[in-house]
Amino acid sequence: MDYNALHQTYIDTTYWLYTHEQSFGICIGMRFPDFEAWLQRAGIQAWAMVTAANPRSQELSVEENEQRNVELREFLQVQGFSNLYAAEGKPDQGEWQPRAGFFIPNISLAQALTVAALFEQNAIVFGSLDEATKVVWVNNLE
Repeated sequence: MDYNALHQTYIDTTYWLYTHEQSFGICIGMRFPDFEAWLQRAGIQAWAMVTAANPRSQELSVEENEQRNVELREFLQVQGFSNLYAAEGKPDQGEWQPRAGFFIPNISLAQALTVAALFEQNAIVFGSLDEATKVVWVNNLE
């Protein structure tokens, strides 16, 4: 696995959050006042975006990815994360297809990494009110 290329793909992706009121396009390393204001109103201190699609960056069929995300949603709900929002990573360029997943409010970094590892993901997108959004690797690939 070419870590640098994979990392650049994560950087060159816009991560979309779909709330009941509006949508937010979130980019790695940046902060967005409207998004942060929504987080404050919603009482969200930290969050993660996680998918179950394409484990270890191996492309699966649309049907397989949809089934994996159903299993992820069910797992998260059993773990007490019932207030999930639809999310999607849309690459700004390149050959990767958009990847559906979930925006998980008020999840710790450790919890999010555990979930991602269980669903065989390389990385997650993580953020909080006091820092810019970042890619966090599940295992140390560097």
